[in-house]
Amino acid sequence: MDIINIYYENIVAALHDVARTSIIRMPHHSLKPFWNEELDKLKHDSIFWHNLWTEAGRPSSGVLQSIRLSCKVRYKLGLRNAYSQFENSLSDEMCDHFMNKRIPEFWKTWNANFKTSE
Repeated sequence: MDIINIYYENIVAALHDVARTSIIRMPHHSLKPFWNEELDKLKHDSIFWHNLWTEAGRPSSGVLQSIRLSCKVRYKLGLRNAYSQFENSLSDEMCDHFMNKRIPEFWKTWNANFKTSE
């Protein structure tokens, strides 16, 4: 049994080493271009208060519940606002190119944001 456990642990360690060296790690903001430091802070606060609420036994009312819910709402609202601002700036950029008859720049912006790679 001990030999099987050692063999299993060696396989798991080898898989972790291979994953660490061959899988590219990407920063979170590279997948979400609208992400900023304020959203990092809001997310961290939301996670912190959720964990504290969970450790306290998940009370359905009280100070912890109200703080947790307010942090969650602020995070979701901040996320929605950041995404909306990003989308509006993208639309403004394309509209500006189109209105000023800079058609190649319009299509570059369009393709960069909407063209899927096949």
